[in-house]
Amino acid sequence: MAKMVNKSICKLYRQKYGVKGLSKFAKVLEKDFIAKVALRLSPTPNNRFNLSLHIDCNYALHIALFQLTNYNWGNLNAVENKNISILKKELEQLNNLNDGKITVEELIFSFTDTSLIINCIERISIEDNLKEILENLSLNYVNITKGLTEMPFEIFTTIYEDTINEKSSETTLKIKPFMDYLDHWGLYFPSNDEIEIFDVQRKVFMKNTDCYLLEE
Repeated sequence: MAKMVNKSICKLYRQKYGVKGLSKFAKVLEKDFIAKVALRLSPTPNNRFNLSLHIDCNYALHIALFQLTNYNWGNLNAVENKNISILKKELEQLNNLNDGKITVEELIFSFTDTSLIINCIERISIEDNLKEILENLSLNYVNITKGLTEMPFEIFTTIYEDTINEKSSETTLKIKPFMDYLDHWGLYFPSNDEIEIFDVQRKVFMKNTDCYLLEE
């Protein structure tokens, strides 16, 4: 059913926006991630397109991380060039067909036990950093599950911080993202209604999280 929906959506985007190659792009990702892929294309004012990808995996996060480490899950270690993942390679081919107009704005992995949400940080592409994000997720798996005692049901890699603008005569707040996908992550746990912030570099949960947001 998901493939039929994707096919009709890809056809619609081709008819409406003239975007080519989406169906092949989705099929390659489905094969390499062993998952169903849904996509959404949003036009921008500057005649470009933001692409949201939802990769629905019928297995748990730890299975994906094990496969990534041992069997090249998602083909993130490309055969021809270890620095180019299949996502980046296929996106480059997609952009070659569409004059370089497409940017991955959001990537969501839905596993059976959690969801990983990656929102694009300006000038830092998701496809260039996906492998490193997943590798750090694997390295911190015990930490983010609190010693394997509790699984977060949502993991956000893009966190925004409220900062006071001291140069202004008025006290105002500026909202800015951490300029790296590996600075801080936001996690939601069943035992806590509030977001918990994980400091990726220090490998600890932060105590004061009042100034952190998920959106601008």
